[in-house]
Amino acid sequence: MIIEKLKKIRQTKLWATTINVVLTVIAINLILNFFPIGIDLTAEKVHSLTPETKEILSGLNDIVNVKAFVSGNLPPQLITQKKVLENVLSQYKNLSGGKIRVTWLDPEKDETVAREALSLGIAPIQFSSIQKDQLQLVNSYFGLVISYAGKSAPIAVLEEINNLEYQLTSEIKKIQSGEPVKIGISSGLGETERSSLQGIIKFLSSNYRMANIDLSVNSDFEDPGIKTLILVGPTDKFSSEAKLFLDQLLMDQKGVLLLLNRVYVDGNLIASKTDNDLDGLLDHYGIKINNDLVIDASSGFATFRTQTGNFVVPYPFWVKTRAENRASDLPPTASLESSIFPWVSSISIDKGARALWRSSIRSKTSSQITNVSPDQDWGFEELENENPPVLAAIQTSGFDSYFSQEPTPEKIDLAGKEIKKHSDSIKLAVVADANFVEDQTAASNPENIQFLLNLVDYLCQDTRLINIRSKTVFSRPLRPLDENQKQIIKTISLGAGPVLLLISGLSVRWRRKKSNKVKQDDLS
Repeated sequence: MIIEKLKKIRQTKLWATTINVVLTVIAINLILNFFPIGIDLTAEKVHSLTPETKEILSGLNDIVNVKAFVSGNLPPQLITQKKVLENVLSQYKNLSGGKIRVTWLDPEKDETVAREALSLGIAPIQFSSIQKDQLQLVNSYFGLVISYAGKSAPIAVLEEINNLEYQLTSEIKKIQSGEPVKIGISSGLGETERSSLQGIIKFLSSNYRMANIDLSVNSDFEDPGIKTLILVGPTDKFSSEAKLFLDQLLMDQKGVLLLLNRVYVDGNLIASKTDNDLDGLLDHYGIKINNDLVIDASSGFATFRTQTGNFVVPYPFWVKTRAENRASDLPPTASLESSIFPWVSSISIDKGARALWRSSIRSKTSSQITNVSPDQDWGFEELENENPPVLAAIQTSGFDSYFSQEPTPEKIDLAGKEIKKHSDSIKLAVVADANFVEDQTAASNPENIQFLLNLVDYLCQDTRLINIRSKTVFSRPLRPLDENQKQIIKTISLGAGPVLLLISGLSVRWRRKKSNKVKQDDLS
């Protein structure tokens, strides 16, 4: 009799608890429906707008119209992306103080809207979709247009939806500021072919006005009006006029970004040294690229072709940097986790130059560059380098011109300007590798493109987009382990399952004994 009463009491309590939980969930949903609240628990706050975006929105002095041309019958894979777009645009609208106005339009339902979309640069895109168990091709609109003060900027297809904030804020910033900043890419000295740099050119062109700067002996070296000059993999020697041109850019506090392969490795793994005759100029500014290659246990994977087929292995000549080896207080690297540098040389720095990236503690340099084969003994077992090699460096201190004590080449007149002999600060960044920005490498390592774009923004003195761009983390490399540590983790992993199962069984047995004892006490 007593046992039956106890069972009824327990059942009543169970039903009451269940009803309370259901009512509480319903009440919370009703409250959130009227007062939506979002909590971003991601490490990089990828679902929240950055302070930089809020600053740009607060500085708007006119209305920004955002027209989202989105089809109602989107393929299933775009439904979730549409939700992300709705959430982000809602945040922009709420934080702009009424300066951002968002309009949603479906071109497939209205011919007038379709014509407007086409006139603004938004056309339907063909997507593959599985419908009714069949693969079909669907034409859908998924783009938007940002309009401000009579100017418009279309984003025809929202491909990078994971970092939508960067696309929107950069377009708003660009359309608000008017004429984009002009930067240059050098040519004429055996630089990397532009056809191999389509990825970075695409990203740079979206924020900057690009100009070709010829540094060959036939150039007149007039002032091109650029904020930063990028040199990607030059292989020829620099003339005195070309060196003076770089020097005067630095004296004018313009940015110079040099990506240089001191050791060039071709497709057949044949290595050769490159001499640009830049050592004197760079050494004057406290940066020296050494005649060696860095080898690191923290490495990327490379594919090699043999007679029997292809194989993929970790390749220590492809150095994979780590968060603990970055300059965490400098904007170009502060928000990055890693980058991959194929066949990178070491850099010696002094005179106030700063390291942007270093290799890991389990790295070393090799001056014997003839053997870059993946099949060799690397000797990382006992290696612990307290001063890892520098892979990328930056100099921002004040300097006298390299030509302050040198005779000025007669050919160059810098458009009639007087040669400057001193600058209170310069902006020189050097990476001892040019392969890291080539399409073949950057396509599978988007952090490399982020690093380059961060450098260009920093040299152009515009760092507001850096934190926004770096919100999406592509790689979080694990800490490298030696063989003993691997064995310990393997042993713990194998033994953890049975131990947890034993503890669970003992816990169940103990609870049953306790429950039986309570029942016996109630009966007595």
